[in-house]
Amino acid sequence: MNPFIHLHVHSQYSLLDGQASVKALVDKAIANGMKGIALTDHGNMFGAKEFFNYVNKKNGSVKKEIQEAEEALAKAREEGDEAAAAEAEAKKKAAENKILKPIFGCEMYVANKDLHESTDKRDTGRHLVVLAKNEKGYHNLIKLVSQAWTEGFYSHPRTDKKQLAAHRDGLIISSACLGGEIPRLIKTGQIEEAEKQVAWWKETFGDDYYIELQRHPTNAPGGNRSVFEDQKIVNPELIRIAQKFGIKIIATNDVHFVNETDAEAHDRLICVSTNSYLTDENRMRYTKQEWMKTQEEMNELFSDIPEALSNTLEILDKVETYSLDHGPIMPTFAIPEDFGTEAQYRERLTEKDLFDEFTQDENGNVVLSREGGRSQNKEAWRLRETLPYKTRSRLSEKTRLRRSKETLRRSPPRRHKGADKVRTAYNEDYGFPRILPYSARLYHRSPRTARSQRGTRPWLGSRKLRGLLPGHNPDRPREI
Repeated sequence: MNPFIHLHVHSQYSLLDGQASVKALVDKAIANGMKGIALTDHGNMFGAKEFFNYVNKKNGSVKKEIQEAEEALAKAREEGDEAAAAEAEAKKKAAENKILKPIFGCEMYVANKDLHESTDKRDTGRHLVVLAKNEKGYHNLIKLVSQAWTEGFYSHPRTDKKQLAAHRDGLIISSACLGGEIPRLIKTGQIEEAEKQVAWWKETFGDDYYIELQRHPTNAPGGNRSVFEDQKIVNPELIRIAQKFGIKIIATNDVHFVNETDAEAHDRLICVSTNSYLTDENRMRYTKQEWMKTQEEMNELFSDIPEALSNTLEILDKVETYSLDHGPIMPTFAIPEDFGTEAQYRERLTEKDLFDEFTQDENGNVVLSREGGRSQNKEAWRLRETLPYKTRSRLSEKTRLRRSKETLRRSPPRRHKGADKVRTAYNEDYGFPRILPYSARLYHRSPRTARSQRGTRPWLGSRKLRGLLPGHNPDRPREI
């Protein structure tokens, strides 16, 4: 069996078109032993960070296995135990094969001419799969996708060949599905024009340009059978042109859902997307073959062109591993020269200047004296300790002071036999703090839990607990 990875994959971030979740795609790739997977949503990169984070999470345990194997290998070599060293080496290689490499990409829409032209309503863009080979390519892809939305949007976010050529560093290009430029030209009989455009792509991207093949034979009820008929016409010409220009071919499946059984759910999603009834015979239909097929299924489908499968691993080897994490990007403001440095600014301000800044209104009237501020601050810090931490964090300062004072004024609770300790709890339903016996702690829930589990929590209506709470009516049990 020839190894294979998916390089044309749509997730739920291909809005109202992809039905697969990022996690499900990654999980299936790992379960099937794939060494990598690409994410190429329609016109956007919304799923890139989730994709990166989840792959890192899944690789975390594998990296731990590799580290343990390396430590065992070093120890065996130090002791001169060849058998243990060979075993550790085997474990290390087995663990390294479990690492999944994420490939960040996008299926972009390429305008017929210029991305700024919006005169032809039919120019919704030709499909093109663009993959980031390294961090430089990732940043170039971000620029292209962002520009497609901010400058080239016309029914779809579009780029053009001029921009692709200008940002080609670190990018890998694939001719995409039947909606791509080259398959469209072949389908309409424009073979010479197709060869001309392939020559341009080859000249611009060199060995990083690939021709993509797809095969979607279907007998599924409601599946679009005409797609495979078109593929049978287009694919032989794609192979011939690839051989003529020395371009490698790759096999893809245009993944839109995870498992074969998800085809019906995806079909209904397309009905929502196109505002069509399920019973409409003329509505848009997929072949129902666009699930994430296993390596075995793809080998069966492309058994006559094994290089189309193995070439996907060549692209995987080209792709570097890099991180999407970075520090916060803060805006840069020009500081006037007369402001000086921060140290100089601090020297110009006295403690009185700072106090006046926050204790006077816009007319210069004093709203809080220095003595009043000190006493209020001291009182606030004393009273804040009477409320639990989680409650304090949700209440405004004014509300904290009011409720804390109410707690201090309230008379001590009646003691219950066996309840040697008391604790303070905040009951959001009542709106003020209460003192509960320590023995009632199992009945306490946080205010957040109280909202989510209202009606299912225990009542303080038992004889054992009646009368323990100030103002509690034993004839009307209430929740805490």
